[in-house]
Amino acid sequence: MYKKALRYILNILNKRDYTEYEIKSKLLKKGFDSQTINDVLNYVKEKNFINDRRYAENFVFFKLKAGYGVKKIQYAMKEKGINENLISEFLSKADEAKYGRAVFVKQLQKLSDKKNAREKLYAYMTRRGFKYDTIKELFSSYEKEAR
Repeated sequence: MYKKALRYILNILNKRDYTEYEIKSKLLKKGFDSQTINDVLNYVKEKNFINDRRYAENFVFFKLKAGYGVKKIQYAMKEKGINENLISEFLSKADEAKYGRAVFVKQLQKLSDKKNAREKLYAYMTRRGFKYDTIKELFSSYEKEAR
């Protein structure tokens, strides 16, 4: 049973990274017992095949780069079972305004000639998970540049 579970996990880890929580969920879904799951988790953690710290750092970086805000990233990380301390640590270092600016400008160009562009842009940025303060800051800096 252990070898089958380990083979399965190593196969999926070969494709992409997973959190400890995701691995545990996959093994539970496959019907493995808790002892086998713990043994497999201990082995892959010991070999550093899974590392929630590394996963969290990469996740934050790539989601910010993809144009998502801190609130949306935080929610996604919670769903992946990442520890609250890791979430706080990496999101506190995140420069949301830096990455949000590109998303803001791109969407602004799309909406520039539309009615209620400001409201639509605000709603879009909110859906992407940007904090109110960041959105407000982006609007004010853009308005200063437009003058």
